[in-house]
Amino acid sequence: MWLVVLPILGCLTFYYVFLATAGTYSNTTVSSNYYNQMCEGFRHGHLYIQATPSAALLAKPNPFDSSNFSLWLWDASLYKGRYYLYWGPVPALLLLLFKGIARYHGTIIDQWPTLLFMLGRLYAGAAILLRLSHYVRTKMPAWFVGLSILIFGLASPTPFIVARPHVYEACLAAGQCFLFWGLYAALCGIINFCSRYSQAFGYSGNQAGSPKYSVDSAFGSSY
Repeated sequence: MWLVVLPILGCLTFYYVFLATAGTYSNTTVSSNYYNQMCEGFRHGHLYIQATPSAALLAKPNPFDSSNFSLWLWDASLYKGRYYLYWGPVPALLLLLFKGIARYHGTIIDQWPTLLFMLGRLYAGAAILLRLSHYVRTKMPAWFVGLSILIFGLASPTPFIVARPHVYEACLAAGQCFLFWGLYAALCGIINFCSRYSQAFGYSGNQAGSPKYSVDSAFGSSY
C-alpha cells in the first residue's frame, strides 16, 4: 500500500509547492502579507495591523463613502484611525508561535501559510482514506486508494487555492486543514469505540470480533 501512496503524496507535494511559488520555489510578488501584519500586531500587544490609513482618507468627512475606494486598504476594517482584519486569527497565532521559537523577525507572506495548510489538508485526507481502507469489510486494492488520494488532492478548487495564495486562501486553507484532521480524529475514535464495543458484548469468531466487522456494523454495511 505505502509503495503506491507515498510516491503519489510526494508528487502532489511537489505539485503544490510548484503552484504556490509559480515555479520559482521562493517568495512570489503577488501574495499578500495580511497574516504577517496581524501576527506583528499580536507581537506588539494590540489587535490592529501595521498598515496605517492614509492621511487623505482620515481627512475625509466620511472615509467609508464608496467615492474613497482608491484610498481604502482592501479586506481591512477602519476603526478609530486603525486598520483591523476580520480574518480568523489562528494562522496569525501560529505565525507568532513560529517566529517566537525560530527567533525570526522577517516578513512571512500569506503564500507560505496557504501552502502549509493545504499540504496539511492533503495529508489529513490521505490519512482518512488509508484508515478507511483498513477497516472496511471489502479489501481495497492499493491502486484504488492511491487513485482516491490523487483525486482528493487535485479536485477543484484545490489547485486554484494553492496557486492564488492570498489572505482569503490562507484562511480557507486553515479551516480545511483543521476540519479534515478533526474528521480523522473522529474516525479513529469511532473505530476504537466499535472495537471496544465488539469486545464488551462478547462477539466471537475472527470476523465478528474484528474492528472491521464492528465499524461496518456501526455504519450498517452489508454484503
